[in-house]
Amino acid sequence: VVDLEKMGGSAAVLAKGRATLDRGTLTVALHGGRELAEGRRALRDPTVVELVARHYGERVKVDVDALLDTGTENDRQKALARKVLADPDVKRVVDALGATLLRAVPLTDGE
Repeated sequence: VVDLEKMGGSAAVLAKGRATLDRGTLTVALHGGRELAEGRRALRDPTVVELVARHYGERVKVDVDALLDTGTENDRQKALARKVLADPDVKRVVDALGATLLRAVPLTDGE
């Protein structure tokens, strides 16, 4: 959203993230650490929330996640879990079993 870039500060950091819209949730992926913290801070600004709602629709939920392989281990785990649960087939199985995802492991980790 161009207006976010013009605002500067945390809003500009949020605008530079990799945004994906899936089933009413706009997820903005940012590098972990300071960038991730700035993105989360931007979402507490009512002006930012209003601009995002105007651009994507008022009912969209906005979330900020760490890009995979950046940020803390906790940030990476949350991002990977969201990615796994975004898969419709996985979600269907989890829902059918009444299961809870405790941990997700990238296939490249060799576990």
